[in-house]
Amino acid sequence: MGKKRIVLDTNIIISAFGWDGKPREILREILNKEFDLIISKKQLEEIFKVLGYPKFKFTDSQKSKFINIYRTYASKTKLHVPSAGVEQPEGTS
Repeated sequence: MGKKRIVLDTNIIISAFGWDGKPREILREILNKEFDLIISKKQLEEIFKVLGYPKFKFTDSQKSKFINIYRTYASKTKLHVPSAGVEQPEGTS
């Protein structure tokens, strides 16, 4: 059986970059190849955007480093959007 594949919310990813705690522990496990991180192009774009928010005060060098980590360690996937006419579970649309 291979590594566990995980998807992280953008907030968790930003927290892993900026602060110690559980999100940082998960990032270390990804860097140690204990998990296979799955990320979409859309989420990578969102991460880049959020890293630029003034409230985080990340330097350009830090932002570049963070994005390079994700480009190196994350497996990219395409988003699968249900086709028109496919019923969605109640409360999810």
